Amino acid sequence: MYVKDFYIHTYEVDKNGRLLVTSLLNFFQDVMVHNVDSFGASSDYHLEKELFWVLIDYEIDIYELPKGKTYVSCGTSPYSFKRFYGYRIWEMRDKSGKLLAEAKAKFLLLDINTKEIVTPDQELIDIFKDVWKEQIALPISKNKPLKSEVIYTSTDTVKNTYIDIYKHMNNVYYLKLAYNTIPHNLLDDNFIKKIRITFKKECVINDELLIEGRNLENNLYFEIKKGDTVLSQINLSLG
Repeated sequence: MYVKDFYIHTYEVDKNGRLLVTSLLNFFQDVMVHNVDSFGASSDYHLEKELFWVLIDYEIDIYELPKGKTYVSCGTSPYSFKRFYGYRIWEMRDKSGKLLAEAKAKFLLLDINTKEIVTPDQELIDIFKDVWKEQIALPISKNKPLKSEVIYTSTDTVKNTYIDIYKHMNNVYYLKLAYNTIPHNLLDDNFIKKIRITFKKECVINDELLIEGRNLENNLYFEIKKGDTVLSQINLSLG
C-alpha cells in the first residue's frame, strides 16, 4: 500500500476541532494521485490517451476523526480490475498505527471526448499488474435512497473553485454541498461515521444545482440535482 503523511491544519477541521470529512476525502484523493503517479499512470498519461477514470461508487467507514494540528498517515492501493471497472482501497491511521477510517471505491474508464466506456488496453493493465488482484469485484454496499419527506434544501452554482482538470466539478464538492446543507446543531453531539456516495452524472461550470436532504433516525440522505436530473446520491450515517 502506498502511504503518505498529512498534517491536519486548522483550516481542515470542523467546529469541534476534528478533521472535516471533506478534508478526509481530499487526503484520500491526494494520496491516490501520488500513488498513480508512482506507477507512471498520472493524469498527464491519461490525458495524452484522451482517457479518464470516473468515480462511480464510494464507501467510507469512519471510526474516529483525528484532532487538528496532528499527523495522520493515509494509504491506498489499486485492489482489482474487472471488465471496464477498476477498484481501489484506502485507509487512514494515526501515528500510533490506530485505524481511523477506511474506504473503497469503483471507477469506470471513459473516453474524454465521447464519454463512451473504454476497455483498458494491455499497456494500462500491465502498469498495475503487480498490485491488481484477480479479476474480481470489490463488494460495495447498496446506496439506498430514503423515501421520506425532503426537509433540508439549498441551492448552489458550480463555481471556478469547484472545477478540476477534467473541466467538471471535483468529486469532493458533492459531499461539501451535502455537508453544508446539514443543520448546524445536528453535528453538535454527532459525527459522520459512514459516507456512501454514488456519482451518476457530471456537472460543469455555472450549472445551477439543487440539494435536497432527508433525515430518518440520524441517517441523512441527499440528492444533488440539476433540474430534474439526479447527479449524485449521498448517504451519511451519524454516530
